[in-house]
Amino acid sequence: MKKKPQQLIEKIHELEARLNTLEKRKRQKRIAWLGVLFVIPVGLWAATVIPNGFTDGDTLSAAKLNENFQALAAKIDAMEGKSWRLIYETDITTATQTLNITGLNGDIDIQYQIRCRFVAGAVSSNYWLRPNGDTTAAKYGVQDMYGSSTGGANASQSTSGLGLEMGAGGTPGYINAFTGELVAKSGTQRQLLAIFGTGNSGTTIDYVRAVAGVWNDTSSNITSLTIYSSVANGIGAGSHIEIWARR
Repeated sequence: MKKKPQQLIEKIHELEARLNTLEKRKRQKRIAWLGVLFVIPVGLWAATVIPNGFTDGDTLSAAKLNENFQALAAKIDAMEGKSWRLIYETDITTATQTLNITGLNGDIDIQYQIRCRFVAGAVSSNYWLRPNGDTTAAKYGVQDMYGSSTGGANASQSTSGLGLEMGAGGTPGYINAFTGELVAKSGTQRQLLAIFGTGNSGTTIDYVRAVAGVWNDTSSNITSLTIYSSVANGIGAGSHIEIWARR
């Protein structure tokens, strides 16, 4: 019977220790949540309407924290929507004349960036971009300025063509590097602004060109892009094509 008071005291101490441990864990969780909140960029936090504010001593409920994080997630998604995203990429392993890139929606994407490294697969490999695979020559126009390896600068203009100009490979194995941005949304003429270097032998580049091209179809939504070579197998093995969208 004498042991019972001692056992009761020990039980009380055990319960106190467990309560202290639980309280410590709660404090650690609060600090962890606050740590997560503090690593969020200040500019992002300031530009976002946060549903719930907290002051010293407030209890951090899961519901209120979830509301705050949902607001931040929505803001981050909106910011990501203003960046370039890689939506298509391929390496050509077998020479071809045509590459079709489908599943696009120009009215949503607004703008496309096309980056290409063409390896010429045949003689006189000229490259063209055709929105929706359109082959109507009268819908294409181009104005370009260029400098050649033989010296001097020049300019040229065309009001019809095989597509939007992307460069030329010339001799098999020569490289054509291309970067361009295409206005994709319907309701306006789709203009392509680009720069490319065509053909190289050793340390000599045949041409460097700055080009403004236009596809004057204002009503059709761009749902595909076709890269076309003027000769069979002109898009040689080793070529690399990327399409980026403004999403």
